[in-house]
Amino acid sequence: MDDKAKLAGYHLLKSILTPYRTRFTPTERFKNGLGFYALEQRRAQVAIVFSHPRDLRIYFLPLRAFPDLRKLVPASLARKIVSKSVFVFKTPPTVAECRAFARLLIEAVKRIEAVVALAPKLRYVDALKKTAKKR
Repeated sequence: MDDKAKLAGYHLLKSILTPYRTRFTPTERFKNGLGFYALEQRRAQVAIVFSHPRDLRIYFLPLRAFPDLRKLVPASLARKIVSKSVFVFKTPPTVAECRAFARLLIEAVKRIEAVVALAPKLRYVDALKKTAKKR
C-alpha cells in the first residue's frame, strides 16, 4: 500500500473512532508520516488505529474482553484478524469493512458502558473481571 492510500485509510478508520472521543480519552500522534489514534478508558485501551510501515492496523481490545463479539464480525472482516484482537489491512479498507467495524464498535461500547455502570470507578477490563467473579 502506498503512503497516500495508507494515510487515506488511516483517516477513514480514525473517523469511525472520533465520535467516541467524548466517552473515552483520545490520543493521537504522528511520527515520520505514520499515524496513531487511540481511545482509552482509564488507561484501558478500547481501540487503536495504527499506520504501520507496511499496512494499517486496528488493535481492538474489546474482542479480548468480550469474546462473544467475535460472532458479530463478518467473514470479510474476520479474514483481517491476525491475532485475538488485531485487524490488519494490506489494502485500504472498503466501505463494507468500515461499516462492519463501526457496528462492532457500537456493540463494544454498549458492553463497556454496561460493565462500567456496575463498577464506575474501575477500568472496564477490571470491572469485567470483578463482575465475572460475582457470578
